[in-house]
Amino acid sequence: MAYEYHIYDQTGLDLIEPLWQKLNQHHAEQGSAFAAAYAANTFAQRKQELLAKAAMGQFRLVIAWDKASGQAIAYCASSAIPQGLGEVESLYLEPSERSQGMGKHLVKDALQWMDGLGVKKRKVVVYSGNEEAVGFYEKMGFKTRYLVMEGVG
Repeated sequence: MAYEYHIYDQTGLDLIEPLWQKLNQHHAEQGSAFAAAYAANTFAQRKQELLAKAAMGQFRLVIAWDKASGQAIAYCASSAIPQGLGEVESLYLEPSERSQGMGKHLVKDALQWMDGLGVKKRKVVVYSGNEEAVGFYEKMGFKTRYLVMEGVG
């Protein structure tokens, strides 16, 4: 497959809604104690959270498009705030695109963007039940610093 990567600011968020829905469904299916919370998530809520981050600093969205179909097949949303904190906010790849280097490309691109902004501290939040993502981010240079636990129910 041939891909094109396009860069957007927060005004491109609506383009990723179908992919974000799949990501949210993936989280809901992971057998986590928070499955019901994931199932209740809406894109409108997540979009507002990302817009609030964008309002505090910088926001970047990279979408991978399949040239043949014109469909979005992956994205990486990142933020950076003036206090020197950068975050990989959301990453999703269609299952057929995983383990082929696209996720690595998207995250490396996000980290280089953060470097260009002078970010000193980078983070990514990995949801409970998504241990596969932990291994991926460890390969990208992230390490678990602390574990935040929430009550259920």
